[in-house]
Amino acid sequence: MQLPPVEHNRSRRRRRRGRPRDLPGRVPDGDRRDRPGLSRGSRPGRVAGLPSGPDDPLATFHGDVPAREAEAAVARLVPQSLKSFTQPLSRAAWCTVPSGYVVRERDRALAPARQEDMAVRTAGPVHRLPSHHSPFLSMPAACASLFARIALEATA
Repeated sequence: MQLPPVEHNRSRRRRRRGRPRDLPGRVPDGDRRDRPGLSRGSRPGRVAGLPSGPDDPLATFHGDVPAREAEAAVARLVPQSLKSFTQPLSRAAWCTVPSGYVVRERDRALAPARQEDMAVRTAGPVHRLPSHHSPFLSMPAACASLFARIALEATA
């Protein structure tokens, strides 16, 4: 017995995964042409009750990164999923997987005092780097060396 062919309704738009189209603060598709750096769905302004990106991501995330690399890194930034702020957390890896924390002592995005609070929750070793938010860009050798040492200690 042969099944009848499946008809596809092409006029019906497929539901996209991700952010709802009517989210306050969302840049409509037609408005992104004249706003360099904004992509579909990015939020130029603040959405009530939710964190938004910094006013100066260059200084906030990459203050100690060479200018050319910092500008390239900022160009790759995308909005963070709203679910990360609103969806209930059922399990956190740091609760079940041995972990530690690297405090970035000159971080402008996440204050070192707040990092210390978060580090205590991991119950693992706390390491420090004299860097801003992105040590993997500003001091890649020191960052790699620290991660190698952490990996060796974990497997010893």
